[in-house]
Amino acid sequence: MASRPARPDAQNELASFVLSVVRAYRRRPGYQLLSEDEFVARLASRAGHLADHAGSATGPSLLEQLSLLAQRICAEALFEACRSPNPHEQNQGYTQLAAYLYRLGYNALKRQNRPTDLAEDCTQDALRQVWQHIDRCREPAAFLKWAAVIEMRILQRRLRYEREHLPLPEED
Repeated sequence: MASRPARPDAQNELASFVLSVVRAYRRRPGYQLLSEDEFVARLASRAGHLADHAGSATGPSLLEQLSLLAQRICAEALFEACRSPNPHEQNQGYTQLAAYLYRLGYNALKRQNRPTDLAEDCTQDALRQVWQHIDRCREPAAFLKWAAVIEMRILQRRLRYEREHLPLPEED
């Protein structure tokens, strides 16, 4: 059975959602590696089938599906850049990854009412581990999640070390 062509209004709605998702993600740290046009093109090419299938009563909305695709696209682009043999591309990839990881660490520390200056050190350690073990990341679309796990484990280890080894301030 031949698939029916997408409704023009569905395609217009999809294009509008794609652009809004791209603009929202490009405001976040770590998501500026792709230009807006390149990001829109990649997202639109992968999202064409979503226009007619999104928003069912039981499934995720079109916006939720586009957001998931956008995350995967950014993760793949960062993975490609960080593995690039071109030093300029690799530097751009790790710079964007650093911004993403720093934000994660900073926000985690802030939520715990801990000093946020630890976020920078943890991010540097995480970047070093990502660089050393990037070949262990088996799924480029999950690269950001993989790197985030590394960041959070380093942060937890540091907090545990401080709690166990640093003296408590004396009370007066």
